[in-house]
Amino acid sequence: MQYLVATYWMWFVVALLMGGAVGYWLPGRQIPEDGIGHLLRWGVPAFLLGLAVAVLHVYPLGDEGDIETVLLPAVCFAIGGLLGRWLRAASSRAKAASPSFWRAASSSAAHGPKAG
Repeated sequence: MQYLVATYWMWFVVALLMGGAVGYWLPGRQIPEDGIGHLLRWGVPAFLLGLAVAVLHVYPLGDEGDIETVLLPAVCFAIGGLLGRWLRAASSRAKAASPSFWRAASSSAAHGPKAG
Protein backbone atom coordinates (compact mmCIF):
# COMPACT_ATOMS: atom_id res chain seq x y z
CA MET A 1 0.00 0.00 0.00
CA GLN A 2 2.85 2.39 0.73
CA TYR A 3 4.19 1.67 -2.74
CA LEU A 4 0.87 2.75 -4.28
CA VAL A 5 0.72 5.98 -2.31
CA ALA A 6 4.36 6.79 -3.07
CA THR A 7 4.00 6.00 -6.77
CA TYR A 8 0.53 7.21 -7.67
CA TRP A 9 -0.02 10.04 -5.18
CA MET A 10 -0.57 12.62 -7.92
CA TRP A 11 -3.41 10.56 -9.41
CA PHE A 12 -5.06 10.33 -6.01
CA VAL A 13 -4.91 14.12 -5.68
CA VAL A 14 -6.31 14.54 -9.20
CA ALA A 15 -9.15 12.10 -8.41
CA LEU A 16 -9.90 13.99 -5.19
CA LEU A 17 -10.00 17.36 -7.00
CA MET A 18 -12.09 16.03 -9.88
CA GLY A 19 -14.53 14.44 -7.45
CA GLY A 20 -14.78 17.76 -5.62
CA ALA A 21 -15.52 19.62 -8.84
CA VAL A 22 -18.15 17.09 -9.90
CA GLY A 23 -19.77 17.11 -6.47
CA TYR A 24 -19.86 20.90 -6.37
CA TRP A 25 -21.19 21.59 -9.86
CA LEU A 26 -23.69 18.77 -10.32
CA PRO A 27 -27.21 19.84 -9.45
CA GLY A 28 -28.64 18.33 -6.30
CA ARG A 29 -31.65 16.05 -6.10
CA GLN A 30 -34.49 16.02 -3.65
CA ILE A 31 -34.93 12.92 -1.51
CA PRO A 32 -37.83 10.91 -2.96
CA GLU A 33 -40.94 10.08 -0.96
CA ASP A 34 -39.84 6.53 -0.19
CA GLY A 35 -36.61 7.85 1.30
CA ILE A 36 -33.64 5.69 0.52
CA GLY A 37 -35.68 2.60 -0.34
CA HIS A 38 -34.66 2.73 -4.00
CA LEU A 39 -31.01 2.91 -2.98
CA LEU A 40 -31.40 -0.15 -0.80
CA ARG A 41 -33.03 -2.11 -3.63
CA TRP A 42 -29.91 -1.59 -5.75
CA GLY A 43 -27.27 -1.20 -3.05
CA VAL A 44 -27.89 -4.41 -1.14
CA PRO A 45 -27.61 -6.70 -4.20
CA ALA A 46 -24.52 -4.80 -5.40
CA PHE A 47 -22.92 -5.16 -1.96
CA LEU A 48 -23.74 -8.87 -1.82
CA LEU A 49 -22.33 -9.39 -5.32
CA GLY A 50 -19.11 -7.62 -4.32
CA LEU A 51 -18.92 -9.68 -1.16
CA ALA A 52 -19.34 -12.90 -3.15
CA VAL A 53 -16.61 -11.83 -5.58
CA ALA A 54 -14.28 -11.08 -2.67
CA VAL A 55 -14.99 -14.32 -0.80
CA LEU A 56 -14.79 -16.59 -3.86
CA HIS A 57 -11.62 -14.87 -5.16
CA VAL A 58 -13.16 -14.35 -8.61
CA TYR A 59 -10.84 -11.44 -9.34
CA PRO A 60 -7.34 -12.88 -9.79
CA LEU A 61 -4.70 -10.87 -7.97
CA GLY A 62 -1.11 -11.00 -9.03
CA ASP A 63 1.59 -9.27 -11.00
CA GLU A 64 -0.72 -7.96 -13.72
CA GLY A 65 -2.48 -5.58 -11.38
CA ASP A 66 -3.89 -5.32 -7.93
CA ILE A 67 -7.36 -4.19 -7.09
CA GLU A 68 -6.03 -1.49 -4.74
CA THR A 69 -4.69 0.37 -7.77
CA VAL A 70 -8.27 0.84 -8.95
CA LEU A 71 -10.05 1.16 -5.61
CA LEU A 72 -7.89 3.89 -4.10
CA PRO A 73 -8.54 6.51 -6.82
CA ALA A 74 -12.24 5.57 -6.77
CA VAL A 75 -12.36 6.17 -3.02
CA CYS A 76 -10.50 9.48 -3.47
CA PHE A 77 -13.02 10.52 -6.14
CA ALA A 78 -15.95 9.60 -3.89
CA ILE A 79 -14.50 11.51 -0.94
CA GLY A 80 -13.88 14.52 -3.19
CA GLY A 81 -17.47 14.34 -4.42
CA LEU A 82 -18.80 14.29 -0.87
CA LEU A 83 -16.60 17.23 0.10
CA GLY A 84 -17.65 19.18 -2.99
CA ARG A 85 -21.34 18.53 -2.28
CA TRP A 86 -20.83 19.58 1.34
CA LEU A 87 -19.07 22.78 0.24
CA ARG A 88 -21.91 23.63 -2.16
CA ALA A 89 -24.53 23.03 0.52
CA ALA A 90 -22.60 25.17 3.02
CA SER A 91 -22.18 28.04 0.56
CA SER A 92 -25.84 27.98 -0.48
CA ARG A 93 -26.91 27.99 3.19
CA ALA A 94 -24.66 30.98 3.83
CA LYS A 95 -26.18 32.87 0.90
CA ALA A 96 -29.70 32.02 1.99
CA ALA A 97 -29.06 33.03 5.60
CA SER A 98 -27.98 36.58 4.84
CA PRO A 99 -29.80 38.01 1.81
CA SER A 100 -30.73 41.24 3.59
CA PHE A 101 -27.08 41.97 4.37
CA TRP A 102 -26.11 41.73 0.71
CA ARG A 103 -29.04 43.88 -0.42
CA ALA A 104 -28.22 46.55 2.16
CA ALA A 105 -24.54 46.55 1.28
CA SER A 106 -25.15 46.77 -2.46
CA SER A 107 -27.76 49.53 -2.16
CA SER A 108 -25.59 51.68 0.08
CA ALA A 109 -22.63 51.23 -2.24
CA ALA A 110 -24.70 52.22 -5.26
CA HIS A 111 -26.38 55.26 -3.68
CA GLY A 112 -23.60 56.46 -1.40
CA PRO A 113 -23.96 57.51 2.21
CA LYS A 114 -27.19 59.17 3.22
CA ALA A 115 -26.95 62.82 4.17
CA GLY A 116 -28.64 63.34 7.42
